[in-house]
Amino acid sequence: MNCAYNENSVFSQPAVKTQLNRHVLLRLYTDKVRAGFDQKMTPEEARAFQQKHFGTAQLPLYVLLKPKGDSFEVVGKPYGEGKINDPEAFVRFLRAGRGG
Repeated sequence: MNCAYNENSVFSQPAVKTQLNRHVLLRLYTDKVRAGFDQKMTPEEARAFQQKHFGTAQLPLYVLLKPKGDSFEVVGKPYGEGKINDPEAFVRFLRAGRGG
């Protein structure tokens, strides 16, 4: 599973961890909500939300958002890979969302 691979093999890398810590992280489960998480949407509603707002069903999907009133603005484009094969590219993606 790509989610578990990214969480265990990529997010633990120091450069990735540093950049992730500079963001507020949110999770939207579109298949099965993990135990211990309180998600207001059903997985089906979450999939529809993802498709509507981000135009893709890619899993996992990494998107940088900026709060905008009661909504949000998408910063740049979603990250292009579900399974992160290039951690350095992912670090650049995260940096771009913070203005460098």
